[in-house]
Amino acid sequence: LGVGAMVVHPNRDCFAYCEKGQGAVVRVCDIQGRTTRRIEGTAQIDVDTMSFTADGSALLTVAGLPDFKVTIWDWQKDVGSSEEMQLVSGTAPAKLKEGSFNPVNPDQMCFLGVDNTLYVCNVVAGASGPELEFEKFSPPSEGVTFVSFSWTAAGMLYCTTSDGCLWLADPQTAAPVGESVVISAEGALCHVIATSRHLVCWCSDGVLVWLGLESLSEGYRVKVPLQRGDRLVSVCLGDSSVFAGAHDGSIFQVALLQEIPDGNYRDEEEEPSPVTLKDADVLIGEVQCDSHHRLFRIALSHHGPVTGIAPLPSMGCFASAGSDGVLMLWDTVTGATVAAQRCARSLTHCASHPTKPLVCIGDANGVVSLLDVGAPARIRARATFKLFQGPVSVVSFSHDGQLTAVGSSASPQLYFLHTDGSGGCTVVGFAELPAPGVTHLGWTARTSVVAAGRHSLLCEVRGVPHARPEDAEGLELKGATVACVRVQGDVTGLATSGA
Repeated sequence: LGVGAMVVHPNRDCFAYCEKGQGAVVRVCDIQGRTTRRIEGTAQIDVDTMSFTADGSALLTVAGLPDFKVTIWDWQKDVGSSEEMQLVSGTAPAKLKEGSFNPVNPDQMCFLGVDNTLYVCNVVAGASGPELEFEKFSPPSEGVTFVSFSWTAAGMLYCTTSDGCLWLADPQTAAPVGESVVISAEGALCHVIATSRHLVCWCSDGVLVWLGLESLSEGYRVKVPLQRGDRLVSVCLGDSSVFAGAHDGSIFQVALLQEIPDGNYRDEEEEPSPVTLKDADVLIGEVQCDSHHRLFRIALSHHGPVTGIAPLPSMGCFASAGSDGVLMLWDTVTGATVAAQRCARSLTHCASHPTKPLVCIGDANGVVSLLDVGAPARIRARATFKLFQGPVSVVSFSHDGQLTAVGSSASPQLYFLHTDGSGGCTVVGFAELPAPGVTHLGWTARTSVVAAGRHSLLCEVRGVPHARPEDAEGLELKGATVACVRVQGDVTGLATSGA
């Protein structure tokens, strides 16, 4: 079911993770991924979040439904059972999505619930041993909820609220104190991460703001240009970079070129230069820069279902087509994005040439295109044809790559394209199938292809020419024969041999 929660040790020499599923087990691993410790009994089903203390000696686990169990573990204790590692355990008042220790007080924690309620939790002495005591923070005003929180190294707690403001929060009174700092007045959700000199606030609209930790004055601001309707969903800080993930699957790197101002405006500090926008729409590469940062889009993934996968062994990569209208090339070794090409419409299928760097794509409007991907930085169309009124459902190259069959689940016609040695492409004709619904294609010989799909469709088209007959009045292939096989129900899979 995948990993439900993961946390890295403060020393960065190990990490803990828990997979989703019945009987969740937390595994602590060294940096090579070898399990060094197992902790059982953390949750009935899933662990939603975890955290180490500042010195890494204790581990916090927070269970989800149905038990909401919160436990602190002495995970390094060499004992026979996980129960003996348990320092304290209790039940959260609601389902929690984030939690962390006060860096200067390991007996105090802060939690954020899925309903955006903020809690402070203290380890207190109970009648039979230590217990967990939860107290809910009061929001600064009616109708405002909490969005995020972060502890500073000195144990000060800052939080952001749904009105785009940053607050100092007092764990003793469980309430924001002082005056707020407005980070975003545009209705964007704002989050906060504390560093040694700054509070870094990032907003869903792509804004990153550095505030001085002492002055709470704005020292620097960066705007990540996002596509319309897109938003930032996660940010993490590196030693000299900020990495931001967007809802559309893009990952941005903000490379910091020099020390970021903290808002005190010292005489020796250089004022940031105006931003130079290089290419806001670049799929992979540099987006913008100024004297203090360079912004890159370093990764991209599909936003929505992947509708086709095609290997390109000659290039050491593979292509993927998505309903988001993007064709992407991926390195088969590293998994990194090599290139991406935005198309005008949602893509429905793709296929690759067996020997050449060519990819054939079909879209939701019945258009098929042959793309030359030999130079990933400059993908270009060799040919484009409008073949169907409905979406293209399947595309398939013959074993020698000279013929391409194209089908639509909404049409009984199966079209054929011919690709010559130079990469030129023409439509040589179509064959009429006994029914619409083709979803699978497979070549059995140089000029024979099997079509299968819905409505009990399974047939072989034989004698497909490599060029359009000179005496043909239309595109229909009069010389090709269609041999049908009777099947019961829809065909959901097809494999053919070229022998």
